Amino acid sequence: MWYSPLQLFFIGSTISITIVGNLVFFFEDIIPAVFSKWLRYGKWASTKTTSVRLIEVPKRWFLHMYIFAAIYTGWVLYITARLYFYGDDFPDSFIAHLSAVTGGQQHSSGKVFNNFFAIELGTIVAYEYYV
Repeated sequence: MWYSPLQLFFIGSTISITIVGNLVFFFEDIIPAVFSKWLRYGKWASTKTTSVRLIEVPKRWFLHMYIFAAIYTGWVLYITARLYFYGDDFPDSFIAHLSAVTGGQQHSSGKVFNNFFAIELGTIVAYEYYV
């Protein structure tokens, strides 16, 4: 079976996070405390040690990512709304972009409304983080 680069990335990320998360969960008493504190980030962190403070960055450092996500998901929502409400086709540039990212010709297996609803929720989340 052939996998696209995007699928391989997500499969590798999922496996890596699962392995590291399980190692921390089951062997937290054995591994050095600094690794446990680094992996228990945010609201799961028990206390913020000086070593964790050295690697933590403020949320505003990711502003460029939130701006990109808000613009990109807004663009995808606009294209999907045109498809759903007016029956337009996807632009060729959009199809080319999806093919480059996913590694080939894609076929939608879901209902248009479900896709539109999911993209709308993604756009709301992107704008929520941006604000």
